[in-house]
Amino acid sequence: MQERMTIFCLVLFCLFLSLEIQAAENVVRVTTWGGSYKATYEKVAPLFEKEYNAKVEYHVGTSQSFMVKARQAQVDVVTNTILQSVEGEMEGLWAELHPNKIPNMANLFKVAKNSKYTIFANVGPYNLIYNSKRIQTPPTSWDDLWNPAYKNRVILYPFHSVSTTCLLILLAQQKGGGIDNIDPGLNRLAELKKNDNLIGMPPGESEMISLFELEEAWIGPLTNGRVKDLWDKGASFMKIVRPKPTFGMITTMNVVKASKNLDLAMKFVNFALGQACQEAYGKNNLYAPTVNNAKVPPEVKDLMLNEADMNRLFLVDWVAVNKVRAQWEERWNKLITK
Repeated sequence: MQERMTIFCLVLFCLFLSLEIQAAENVVRVTTWGGSYKATYEKVAPLFEKEYNAKVEYHVGTSQSFMVKARQAQVDVVTNTILQSVEGEMEGLWAELHPNKIPNMANLFKVAKNSKYTIFANVGPYNLIYNSKRIQTPPTSWDDLWNPAYKNRVILYPFHSVSTTCLLILLAQQKGGGIDNIDPGLNRLAELKKNDNLIGMPPGESEMISLFELEEAWIGPLTNGRVKDLWDKGASFMKIVRPKPTFGMITTMNVVKASKNLDLAMKFVNFALGQACQEAYGKNNLYAPTVNNAKVPPEVKDLMLNEADMNRLFLVDWVAVNKVRAQWEERWNKLITK
């Protein structure tokens, strides 16, 4: 009797183990920022889950935390920024994205095929937004951030962000420098802090939104999706201008090479490039599709980038930037604490 019970328990254990393994095989772990970005994923992901009898597990956090999870193989698909995607390429973190496994890659704009490891999922501009109640004359360029009238009213993204990195390199180029000679850009950016225009570089966009909403900040960069969040909160007084050159809020996608669920991860990337997901981000977040078969709502078309706009974005050599950006940040911290 005891022997039969032992065999029964062993069979039961194996059954549970099999079910657990099967369940794990049907889960794809995807990184995402919180707020409206995650909300859009959640609106369309049931289509993916139904088609593949799978579950999407969201890992919410910051771009830097996504990289930590990717290195530890705690996620399968990484939604991130171009800066971190290139960093991951340099570390050998990503699996190659095969068009035969991701057929929707055939619809990608040329500029969105960044490499064999990284694709652009959607693209939004870093707008220069301003409080129209406090600023009567609309700004026209990034240089307006240094206007003495905006003392204690300017905010920027964190120093390590794509937005501030692009601005830094642009400032350096305006003074004859560039990635190889960033000092002119660092000095110019530090003036924002020293002349008391810059009130902060919040680590999260939710904090930036709050500062704009409360009218503590009057001017600074913000992506389309987050501007929409502001408008949805009733802050219609925040207006958009798009200075030239335009910095791109490029949402990238990668598949973690160490993923134990590569096939399902590739299927999710293919889903993200499909019409349903692409059009959802256009409608809900004002982030432009990167495929040629997605439709843009006519009422927001002027707020979004098209393929020609994407080709004119201020793009930099992110491989070169990643090699030196830690040094830049160290020098920046010294400059603003002098």
